[in-house]
Amino acid sequence: MKNLIKFTAAILYFGSLVFSAHAKFSSIYVFGDTLSDTSTNNAGSSGYLYCGKRYTNGRTWVEVLAQRQGLLGSNSIISTNWAFSSNNISFYGQSSAILVTNVANFAAPTNATNCLFVVWVNNADFVLDMNDNAIGNPSSAPNNGTNLANWTTAINLHITNQFKVITNLFAKGCRTLVAPNAADVTTVPQFNSNRSSNYLAFVRQRIITYNTGFTAMLKQINNSPSYAGLMVYSPDIFSLLNSVLTNAASYGLTNALANQGTGAGLQPVSVIGAYSAGALANANLNGPGTNYIFWGDTGDPTAKFHAVIADIVQQMISPVQINGLTQTNGSNRLDVVNMPVGLSGFLDGSTNLAQANWTLVTNISSLNTAQSIFVSTPPLPAGFGSGGLSGSGGSGGSGGPPNPGSGSVTNGSVGTNSFNSAAQFYRLRFPYAWNWP
Repeated sequence: MKNLIKFTAAILYFGSLVFSAHAKFSSIYVFGDTLSDTSTNNAGSSGYLYCGKRYTNGRTWVEVLAQRQGLLGSNSIISTNWAFSSNNISFYGQSSAILVTNVANFAAPTNATNCLFVVWVNNADFVLDMNDNAIGNPSSAPNNGTNLANWTTAINLHITNQFKVITNLFAKGCRTLVAPNAADVTTVPQFNSNRSSNYLAFVRQRIITYNTGFTAMLKQINNSPSYAGLMVYSPDIFSLLNSVLTNAASYGLTNALANQGTGAGLQPVSVIGAYSAGALANANLNGPGTNYIFWGDTGDPTAKFHAVIADIVQQMISPVQINGLTQTNGSNRLDVVNMPVGLSGFLDGSTNLAQANWTLVTNISSLNTAQSIFVSTPPLPAGFGSGGLSGSGGSGGSGGPPNPGSGSVTNGSVGTNSFNSAAQFYRLRFPYAWNWP
């Protein structure tokens, strides 16, 4: 199984070490479409296989992210709907134009500077554009939905709307924002089943163009002194979805395919819905189909894929860190921060990074964002603490294999005593994992 979060830290036994970490968020506020919606889908009450009022079979990515951040007051694992839905202004069809108004009307909390904000509606923009009679509807729009001028105008408007949303949130106190780019919605069953391959290729290029402009807009905000103090994280969901479609097994998923008749050959299908030629008759919320990539016809992910997205975002905004090491009573106490709550992991140890000889030290249950892990220490060399040792902490990866931490130990002399010592290194691993809901 591919490691999503695998932070490697190299720690030497030469005293207490302390690193810095950002302060814990007090709450989370979400502005999204169906990908983040937890409370408006009424199809579940009509017998369709949805978890509560979500558009998937379990928790959405923002709920998992809230749990990973330790914001259990804003996240419910067992309730049908998100406990604090007022924190989540997400619904089907929320375009960037609608969001401009909703953010303008948003009553920000007094502690907004210490809250985590999420804005992700650019997928809804493209879904609406692809069905718009003036832009992308192949049956009625100019040039069978491929008029470049019309698409360019729409894309520029979407980016302008996003700029208004983000800068308005900044004015209301937002200082930490997650703003993913647009996914390749041409791959979802809603469109890959009934649009030509030429049309899908055209729209895919428009999404790439949009993401380029979206990134440039975020850089403009980042470089402007008018928005000093604003940290924007923009997960590359476009690339993630492509990676999942190509290497689904690496994420613990299955890319179920069927001939959708669009001229593009086998295409991904969803677990349920009329558009999916390969839909499962025996699907249920926590059974057959949960390993698929897509759940319903809207192109919303399964809860398992939602968890993958959440864990990638978690590692981006709050990478796991060994915040300090203290030696006491024959043990090393590793103080770890930004633990992904609810995601189990492993602590490995090694005395030789050059040989990459890692061995499991202990299993980790992430119960809190900050935890202390106690492990036995090897014997220290004579003269420990008198000088002669040097080393440095390591660094962590972001959503993939890490860069190894670095450290060194040399022969040292303390008065007339000389000694040799091997370094001890630690790394934390948190593989992809999902438990319903």
